[in-house]
Amino acid sequence: MTSRRTSTTIPSACLPCILLGLCLLSFMRSFPDFIVTAATPSCSLSKENCRELAALNLNLNISFSNTAKASQDFGHMYHDRPSAIIYPSSAQDIVAIVKLAYFSPNNLTIAAKGAGHSIYGQAQALHGIVIEMSSLKGIEVGVHGFGEAAVPFVEASGGELWIDVVKEALKKGMAPRSLTDYLYLSVGGTLSNAGVSGQAFRYGPQISNVLELEVVTGKGEIVICSKHQHADLFYSVLGGLGQFAIITKAKIRLHHVPPKVKWVRAYYSDFSAFTKDQEMLISQGRENSFDYIEGSVLVKGKDVNSWKMESHTLEDVNSNVTIESDAPVLYCLELTKAYFERESNLIGKGPRQRKRSPKVRSLVHSSPVVEPIHSQEPDYRV
Repeated sequence: MTSRRTSTTIPSACLPCILLGLCLLSFMRSFPDFIVTAATPSCSLSKENCRELAALNLNLNISFSNTAKASQDFGHMYHDRPSAIIYPSSAQDIVAIVKLAYFSPNNLTIAAKGAGHSIYGQAQALHGIVIEMSSLKGIEVGVHGFGEAAVPFVEASGGELWIDVVKEALKKGMAPRSLTDYLYLSVGGTLSNAGVSGQAFRYGPQISNVLELEVVTGKGEIVICSKHQHADLFYSVLGGLGQFAIITKAKIRLHHVPPKVKWVRAYYSDFSAFTKDQEMLISQGRENSFDYIEGSVLVKGKDVNSWKMESHTLEDVNSNVTIESDAPVLYCLELTKAYFERESNLIGKGPRQRKRSPKVRSLVHSSPVVEPIHSQEPDYRV
């Protein structure tokens, strides 16, 4: 059998279409599992749900392979593998998925996943759909209200990390009033819990510093809520463990921050003195106290500084300072005070100085610099 080659003249007007088609074909070969059809063989959901997914017009945003990564979290106790992972590009994509689950007769489960730092598999959906919130991006700094009631804020998508929110706010000389110690967590994730750190004694947890939320409810409705609008939903979602709605955007209150920070660690061998000083410090007025106060326990023979900002064990501490105690632990107060360059000579100078750092009855180590991005951060990722 012989074949005959024929030549075809392609109109120049069709060349852009052909080139676009070749690029799309190349992309599809690189990411074959992202292309969804009703007959997708890798879709382990029910046939009806697979057909409905194909009809949602979410091409290139759904993956049926490599779903094992969505069965991991920080707790490493549960490993519920989903049948699909959704990568939303907007709140409307989440609406479509939630409505699919809401009207599904097959008890289709969904879960929103941020940075995966849950402990008990809260962001997992066995044989269901996980919504990967990290693909939902957007950070904008603005002002809420007018005149004397105006409040600076940052509006961030639910999948954004707090470290990126802080970086964007710092460009304007501001920062969120309350943060978590570990900043590589998602906005929607911590607001679905509480968001607690050493700033909470003054400003409350992160959920006490939210001005407004955009959420997708369990029925697939986008709702803007605040303490003045849909207040019941607003307060249910904040700290609601993701059981009332999915946070797609949040307006978070900001405040102006000085560019420098004094970092202090006070070590105690006496627990009573440790707790008394901690109570005294958090009860001080803003001008005479620290901006961040948090206590911890240093266990003998362990690497007690998880952030590695100053690498030492209890033995190292004992080699540098004299503590007459054979106790297996020390107690530590970690404190910070923000200040401007013009105030640097006032920090810790004396009782009559307005910006002085309060005295603490303990052995104190201090440093003029706090490194905001920890070099060992990847060690704490899921």
